[in-house]
Amino acid sequence: MSARLEGGALIVTIGSARRVLLVVGALGFVVVSALLIAFGSLLARIVGVAGVLTFGTFLVVGVVQIARGPSQLVLTPEWLRWDAGARGRQVPWDEVVRVDRWQHNRQTVLAIHVARPEQVHRSLGSQLLARANHALGAGDVNVPLNHLAVDGDLLHSIVALCAREPDARASVASEATVRRLQA
Repeated sequence: MSARLEGGALIVTIGSARRVLLVVGALGFVVVSALLIAFGSLLARIVGVAGVLTFGTFLVVGVVQIARGPSQLVLTPEWLRWDAGARGRQVPWDEVVRVDRWQHNRQTVLAIHVARPEQVHRSLGSQLLARANHALGAGDVNVPLNHLAVDGDLLHSIVALCAREPDARASVASEATVRRLQA
């Protein structure tokens, strides 16, 4: 189940299957690259070292993401929060200025723009990545809709409605919302 109620909040969780596939794929490429280093010619060894460095990095990133925990969008009547593995910062609904659907290649993202982006981004690296996202057209909070097991169009509508209409926020964390998202 990827949408649930917990402690007065609606929690929509992103599936971890793609992360696991990333780790398994990276591990496979690291093994093949190591075999090139062990048994290949000079050129094959150079390619092997490049492969171990590249795919080893992907492997470490994937394992760290899995270890940090699930990515989830948390919605309450007062605020929203994007937990990308680690717990994110709470953004009051009144700070949300725009909610868009953004598409790049075949990925659709729920792009949430906030009045003060520093509310969302903690580290310098996160702030620099946020600027790059803005240059591409995405928001301050970016939720990958393709990775959800709920209706992405409906989630977009719910978040946009809560951002626009303060009265709609009271019912965001309800059984009715969970049932609609999972239908």
